[in-house]
Amino acid sequence: ILNSLGAPFIGIRLANVDRSTLRRVLANVCLDDGLQLEDCDWITATDLICDENALVGLHLIDCQNSRFVNAVARNNDLNGIKIETNGGAGCHSLFFVNCGAEQSRGDNIFVSNARELRLVNTWAKDQESTGTNTAAAGLVLTGPNVKNVRVIGGGFVGHNGHGINIADNSGAPDGVELLGVTLGTDAAENHGNGRGGTGYGLSIAAAATDVTVIGGEAKGNATGSITGAGVAERDGVLDGIDIVECTLGKAIGVMGGYIAASAALCDFVRSFASGFIFSTALLPAVAAGAVFAAGL
Repeated sequence: ILNSLGAPFIGIRLANVDRSTLRRVLANVCLDDGLQLEDCDWITATDLICDENALVGLHLIDCQNSRFVNAVARNNDLNGIKIETNGGAGCHSLFFVNCGAEQSRGDNIFVSNARELRLVNTWAKDQESTGTNTAAAGLVLTGPNVKNVRVIGGGFVGHNGHGINIADNSGAPDGVELLGVTLGTDAAENHGNGRGGTGYGLSIAAAATDVTVIGGEAKGNATGSITGAGVAERDGVLDGIDIVECTLGKAIGVMGGYIAASAALCDFVRSFASGFIFSTALLPAVAAGAVFAAGL
């Protein structure tokens, strides 16, 4: 058990530490970062609490091959979790499970340098409304040194900012997969608090490449677009989308679904997707209802 309650500077700092385990670490109310790891390799950390620090709750700098489980960072003045480089080898092969950040005064989770980053059932929400930033995101992935990131499950909500912001900062991330992630922003509900700002559930920079979103749920106030084609149309990247999948339930009000893609891709799915091969065509009445609803 490491307890850095009220430390005058960084609560706990580990540098050039390899093959070590941290359990039940408390790094709270420090005048700098709560827990800072730099140039560390093969670290396993479980049950971390990094709350109410003057800068970052959990700060990773040039760390590799490490796993974090049940790490929570709340009420930090800059970021809850920050992953970056200080001119070293960079961060790579980091794995977060059941981790989260909330009520930061800046972006809850900020990543500017990471290769092979995995976030599983990780969340970020409820930025502190009294902060100085006009907009804060749940998760920021920014810069050309962010590559091969996979986010599985969990949820990210921005405060007058984006739920997830894939941003261009002298270059944009390459290879981001969002699988079953809940996205949102509370921007619409917070215009009256003096901070202003707008946000989307998901924002993707036009320069970002190889971004995949599967089974996501967008709950932001402005995830739509002029024609209703969604985030990709709004951000001007619709021509980079290979396949669009949509349900005919919910708003359309019938049943079934469809994909929209190139003729070659549709023919491939028709010929090789077992779920399609053994399914039955929509009833004429259902198809007619879907066409009518789409025209409303």
